[in-house]
Amino acid sequence: MADAIKRFAPIPIVFGGVHPTVDPVEVLGNSSVDFVVLGEGEHSFMELLHCLLSNMEVGQARGIGHKEHGRITVNSNREPIADINSLPFPAYDLLPVGFYARQAEPDVGFRPLDMVVSRGCPFWCSFCAASTTQGKRVRLVGTKSLVAEIGELLRVHPVEGVWFKDSNFTIDKDWVTGFCDEVRSEGLDFPWACNTRVDLVDEATLDIMKAAGLTKIWFGVESGSVSSLKTLSKGFSLDRIRSAFRTCRQLGVQTGAFFMIGIPGEKMEDIRANVALAKELEANQYRWHVFVPLPGSRLFDLYGGQALGSPSRFDRASTGTGYLTGREIEDIYQKICSHFYDGHPLPNLD
Repeated sequence: MADAIKRFAPIPIVFGGVHPTVDPVEVLGNSSVDFVVLGEGEHSFMELLHCLLSNMEVGQARGIGHKEHGRITVNSNREPIADINSLPFPAYDLLPVGFYARQAEPDVGFRPLDMVVSRGCPFWCSFCAASTTQGKRVRLVGTKSLVAEIGELLRVHPVEGVWFKDSNFTIDKDWVTGFCDEVRSEGLDFPWACNTRVDLVDEATLDIMKAAGLTKIWFGVESGSVSSLKTLSKGFSLDRIRSAFRTCRQLGVQTGAFFMIGIPGEKMEDIRANVALAKELEANQYRWHVFVPLPGSRLFDLYGGQALGSPSRFDRASTGTGYLTGREIEDIYQKICSHFYDGHPLPNLD
């Protein structure tokens, strides 16, 4: 896309997000990319714009990567924004909200507006770069302003509810309770879904959430193998996984489950355990992925950055497990997807 834009409009092109944050040199290696913004970009991007509009050098602008006479330079990082309530809500009116809502509808059962209302992750999952890109301290949007914003967005956009895409929506149960109380006190009635960990829910909190409109939770289960969960540093047990899904089922909250295969050190017995747990949980929906060592994660560093495939593809094995080849992993992945997505019989995984 950057190449195409450059051909038609010789303007500065800026990349931001996870990829430029964890590997700015690789992104700037593209001749069409002029700048990258690292980490939380609101303040850094504004400073970059000020420099460009004032014809000033960007050499001292924190959180910016750039090129000087053809040489790539990455400036010092900017600290995460301490008070995210100081930021305005996104300008949803500039986005094709209806288009995105239609794409997400199959995953939650209604046309959702996607929202992220927190930053930071205190966990240290070895396959994830969230704590690297956002910091470990959790910062949350205020519940009163959030609910007011949701009410207005639901009024003006072609959506039916909200899908909170935070990795750990329920990380602060007092905040969750406050949010639910605010929704009910304002008389809002809309369906919503969220993503979280299995060890961050309990029956009391789920009951409060359901009363405020919660219809579905997506959990990052990742694996049904004890060994693989340890490799991924998930920090919870199989029994904790079972408990979360059982409680949701009892309360009438739908569940989605994220799983992956091809985890380093994984053998066929681990994949069989993975599939067995997935079937046991009886989730309403599943999403399977192939492990890819993401830049910025500990497993990426541990394996020497062997991201041989594109980090944007999660159906292609970039490495083997040490016991299974990349081709074997991809073949197994196709069989699993055929079963869980299309209902076809699952062949023996030998």
